[in-house]
Amino acid sequence: MPKYLINIVLLIAATVGVALAVATRQRNVALQLEITLLEEEAAASKKSQRQAAAQAVKPVMETVPVMHASGRTANDDATATAKAEAETLRNALAAKEAVLANLQQQMDSRRSSRDDKSDRDKGDGKKGFDRGRSFFESLKEKDPERYQQIRTYIAEAQDRLRQRTTKQDEFFAEFNVDNMTEVQRMNHIRVVEGIAQIQMLATQMEVAMENGESTREYRHEMRDLTREIRPLMDEQREYALQDFARTLGYEGEGAEEFSNYLQYVMEMTSLNSMMGGPPRGSGGGWR
Repeated sequence: MPKYLINIVLLIAATVGVALAVATRQRNVALQLEITLLEEEAAASKKSQRQAAAQAVKPVMETVPVMHASGRTANDDATATAKAEAETLRNALAAKEAVLANLQQQMDSRRSSRDDKSDRDKGDGKKGFDRGRSFFESLKEKDPERYQQIRTYIAEAQDRLRQRTTKQDEFFAEFNVDNMTEVQRMNHIRVVEGIAQIQMLATQMEVAMENGESTREYRHEMRDLTREIRPLMDEQREYALQDFARTLGYEGEGAEEFSNYLQYVMEMTSLNSMMGGPPRGSGGGWR
């Protein structure tokens, strides 16, 4: 397999994992919008109820009573009609307010769950690491074989990460920037810098874990950096695919079509498309 394709696969692996968060965020926004609409509708219903009551009272006050054979007056009929309309409005408003209260309760429950989780993360972070450290110390004494298996697994995972980091460094060092625009060059530089920062934070986090210290600050910095450079990585991928197409003899629209097809294949063979995530790159898939 060409080295370009191997490097492309490595880049793809770095971008999978955010679709679930997107789906949750979209549901919360939709729920909040529904609550807002219901609040507006409830306010409008209350206003209509007040106006209907005022309009019903006015003719009752101004009309001279006319006695029917049944003993009822025209004012009695108007009052009964107004009361019936007001009761209908009150019932509709009560139903809407019940729905609104239910939705608000759901939002409050979710918000409370998030706040509780945030408090636990802030207050129990150090305790969590202390418990983890105590667990490993206890495991080392009680089950040294299991302890060694875990240490070996961690060491192998760290070694794989270092190998991947080395390959990623080599890929960007050999990146052909000859056909890049000025903006693409600046984005390329920022991607290289961002990757170096993430690697440094990963090393610091590894040291902190070994010392039983909190890694929360490092994880937050890595998260923010990842969010920043992810769209830039998408642009770099698209450029790399088109540059690869040119090396195979494609030019102009042919190179773009070839790049779009490769991105389409990657999209259809990744979990991102199954989870409803947005298409990667500006091409939006194969056209």
